[in-house]
Amino acid sequence: MSSFRSVSVLLCLAIIAFSNVDAFRWKKERSKNFRPNSVKEIEDDLKCKKMFARKMLLKGEPNRKARAIIGQDDRFQVELSNLQTYPWGTGVCLVSSQSNETCTCSGVLISKRHILTAGHCLHEGKTGKDTDLAAVYMHPYNGQFMSLGISQRYEIVKRTTLYAWRKRGLSTHDLGVLEVAPDDDGKGPGENNGYMSFGYDRGLSSSVYMNLFGFESKPGQPTVPAYYYSAGAMKTLRSSEIEHYLDMTEGMTGGPLYFIDTSGARTIYGVNTGPDSSKNFNKAARITKFRYHKICSVIEKAEGAGLC
Repeated sequence: MSSFRSVSVLLCLAIIAFSNVDAFRWKKERSKNFRPNSVKEIEDDLKCKKMFARKMLLKGEPNRKARAIIGQDDRFQVELSNLQTYPWGTGVCLVSSQSNETCTCSGVLISKRHILTAGHCLHEGKTGKDTDLAAVYMHPYNGQFMSLGISQRYEIVKRTTLYAWRKRGLSTHDLGVLEVAPDDDGKGPGENNGYMSFGYDRGLSSSVYMNLFGFESKPGQPTVPAYYYSAGAMKTLRSSEIEHYLDMTEGMTGGPLYFIDTSGARTIYGVNTGPDSSKNFNKAARITKFRYHKICSVIEKAEGAGLC
C-alpha cells in the first residue's frame, strides 16, 4: 500500500511538471459525492493538490489577484434544479438596501431562524455602525429573485457579532449570526429548507479537504447572483482563523467552510471572510469552543434551550 501511495505522489508530480497547468483541472465534487475509501486517500490527494497550488502561486494567474481565485478557477455553478435540495437549500443571499437586489454577502442556515455569516456583513467593525443589510433571500437564481416563484424573502430581527470585531475590527473575529422573522405561515427558513450543523475541533488538521458555497455578486450584470460551490485544500489552521485555497469571488464572503466526513455528514468549522491582503490565499474565521457556545446561546435564547 505504501509503495502504491508513493507511485501516486510521483504520478502527481509528473502531471504537474509536464501538463499545461493553466488547463489542469481537479475533480470538483468528489465533493458532490465525496466518499473517500480511507484517510490515506484524502491525504494523498491533498499532497498532490498542495503541490499544484504552490506551483500555481509561483506561476501567477492573471485574474487571480482580482477575484481571489487561487490558480485555475475550480468552482462550479449550482443548478436551478438543485436549489431546494440539501445542502444547497441552506445557502442564503444577504441583500443591502443599496445593492439593487444583488447579494452583498452569503450565509448559511444553522437553525430554524438563524443564519451564520461573516461579521462584516452585519457590522462595519470599529465604526460602531451596522451595515445597511435590508433582507435575506432564499433561493435567488440568476438575479431573478421572486420572479421564478422559488425565492423567499425573510425580514431581519436581530444581528449578533463578536465583540473583537465590533470594537476592534479584528479579521480573526469576523463572524456573525443573523436572526430572521418567520414567514406568513409562522415557519422559519430552516424549517422550510433544512439547516447545517456547525462545530469546533481542536484536533482539526490542515490536511483536511474543505468545501464552500456562496453567491457571486456582480452589480449591473443580469445573470447575478449566481450560486457557486468550491472545494479544496487548507493552507494553515490557526487557533481562530483558517487560511485556505478554496476559490471565491465577491459575494461569497460569509459562506460556510465545511467538512464532509466518510458517512457524508457535513459540519461547518469556519466562515469565509475573503482574501488575504496578499491575495495568495483566502481566509475564514474559525469556530472555536467559545464561539460555538456563543452561537448556541444566541440560538437558544430565541428558539428555546437544548437546541445545541
